[in-house]
Amino acid sequence: MPDKFGLPAQPKVEAELLKLLAFSPQPLSTNEIYRLLADTFRLVASQRAVRREATRPDPAWNWLVRRALQRLEAEGWVYRPERGAWVVTKKGRASGREA
Repeated sequence: MPDKFGLPAQPKVEAELLKLLAFSPQPLSTNEIYRLLADTFRLVASQRAVRREATRPDPAWNWLVRRALQRLEAEGWVYRPERGAWVVTKKGRASGREA
């Protein structure tokens, strides 16, 4: 799906997400993560807004980032100290993916 819209592959999003959270001095909101990662990948407005399907209300980019967050959370590399806020764990820092 990412290639279809010119979006980066999920493993690349996950690696950049870990870097982003590792260097953040405070938890980041999901909306901040969408924006900062899109800037990192130099996505243009149309890439940020394209929808996976016409019936889906959320942009494909947001869906891709949420999928990356869910996988990293399942691996124990990130967690949410509160709803909508994300931080990297010690395990996430040690994973080497943010290097």
